[in-house]
Amino acid sequence: MRPENYNPLTLTEPNIDTLSLSLIPENSRVLDLGCSSGYLGNVMCKELGCTVIGVEKNKKLAAISKKLLTNVIIGDIENSSTLRQIAQNGPYDLIFASAVLEHLVHPEANVRTLSKQLKRGGSFIITLPNIVHWTARLAILRGNFTYQDAGLFDKTHLHFYTLESARAFLRSCQLNSVHEDFEFFGPKLLSPLFRMFPALFAYQFVFKAKPNAHAHRK
Repeated sequence: MRPENYNPLTLTEPNIDTLSLSLIPENSRVLDLGCSSGYLGNVMCKELGCTVIGVEKNKKLAAISKKLLTNVIIGDIENSSTLRQIAQNGPYDLIFASAVLEHLVHPEANVRTLSKQLKRGGSFIITLPNIVHWTARLAILRGNFTYQDAGLFDKTHLHFYTLESARAFLRSCQLNSVHEDFEFFGPKLLSPLFRMFPALFAYQFVFKAKPNAHAHRK
């Protein structure tokens, strides 16, 4: 959990939060899935002038985020009652899903359902971890795949993505990717190399995507 005064927009070295927040238009109505303590939604409100509706199933975290965001829905986003509350608070310019979808049982179905709550021209911002980052490949090559409390081998991850499977996932959700970026770790000198081979060197992917022409057809 990040501190309330955390602001990734002021970091000299951009991280996944910096990259994803930079894609949010000012004054947007945002649905922040898995908003945690509201640390990112707080930045959206204060720095970008957004109206932010958070969704959080942890009651303690939701209580904290309620002090920072416009409104917070307490519940599981795969639960029908939570989805009804999301619809009641919509529609939205943007749905923000950072470090969320890999934890869901049915992420594709959930994204398709939520896309109906977007305004015309609305977008998703989605971040996903790269299971074939070079550090993960090296660990597996050594015969190690040990679940951890956080990171690429997070024990709560139900789905794992490569760059190509992440792109395929968006297509299966009836989304068109309009922008993608990558979080890298390492010397700046190697940045050109990282950019040449994001499937190997990107630790996380961030996508901005819009529903395609088939998204809301029955």
